[in-house]
Amino acid sequence: MVHASSAINYIAHFVRVANVTKVPLLVEHQDVTITADLYVSGDVSALTFTDRTPFYEGDAIAEIKKIKGNGGEIDHESLPGFVKKIIRKKAKVDHASLSGLSGKTAREKAIKESVNKTATEIVVRDIGAMVSMLTVAIQQVSDRLDILERGR
Repeated sequence: MVHASSAINYIAHFVRVANVTKVPLLVEHQDVTITADLYVSGDVSALTFTDRTPFYEGDAIAEIKKIKGNGGEIDHESLPGFVKKIIRKKAKVDHASLSGLSGKTAREKAIKESVNKTATEIVVRDIGAMVSMLTVAIQQVSDRLDILERGR
């Protein structure tokens, strides 16, 4: 869920919510709550982003060391389980192939079947969870540094 609040000042854009494309969005100083997936093609900017990520417990440094790169990108398969998220990317429906179907129910059923058959799972990184893990990693590095400094 994405929640944008009162800092919004007359925004007129088209956004894609779930499988509906080009939904006009005009906001004048009011809260907007979107309870579906939100896809934005372009930059996203806000005064703040908030999340409700749980606190990471474990050896963050060891887990972070396992993260690898692949061709200049993060190898998402190497991400720690805490930050790894699997999303199901649905394919687009070829509406021309539905032209022979009559009735709304038959068309809806065919669309659902088509999307579910062609959906793929993609491993992505949960940025909020990554921040939680990095916070713990910094705390662990700080603890190690304190021990080293006391040993001098």
